[in-house]
Amino acid sequence: MRKYVELLTDKERRIVTILLGFGAVCLGIFLYAFLRERPAASRLLDRQFEAEKSHRSLSAQRRSTTDTWTLWREGVRDMDELKRTRLYSGDTGYQDFRLDLQGLFDAAGLSVSELAFSYTDFPKEKMRKVTAVFRFAGTYAALKTFLYRIERHPRLLFVEKIDFRDLGTQPGLLELQITVAGTYER
Repeated sequence: MRKYVELLTDKERRIVTILLGFGAVCLGIFLYAFLRERPAASRLLDRQFEAEKSHRSLSAQRRSTTDTWTLWREGVRDMDELKRTRLYSGDTGYQDFRLDLQGLFDAAGLSVSELAFSYTDFPKEKMRKVTAVFRFAGTYAALKTFLYRIERHPRLLFVEKIDFRDLGTQPGLLELQITVAGTYER
């Protein structure tokens, strides 16, 4: 390499020396900046990693919240459908319940006695429950037919209670006290 340097003129040697000096200064500045900024870059990478981790966590929470909101919306829609199709409505709800119950008695061929109605308010839900308590005397087949018709009725009716009064005095006959309830909006 020395023989190549000897081939250069004094002017070319000065230019090469200046260029090498300039390169050394640039290298020194680069090393100084690199070594000085390296910890800051490391901190920035750590902050970026934490931000990405936080973003993933928030994204999962958002998905969960969105799913929950969707379920609530579907629940509200289902409740509206239930109120519209299965519950009695408005001021005539109790009258419609009585008429439906009488129709069920007639369709099942039941004779009932001591029919009494009671009402329960649910102010928070803006609902009322009407309950009919009656005595039934008949066969097991008639009871089964009546219960089947309640189960298949388009409105939401349910048997709350059955009290067995007399089972064996007359063969094949049952004497029961049955409580049937229906719900309607106020």
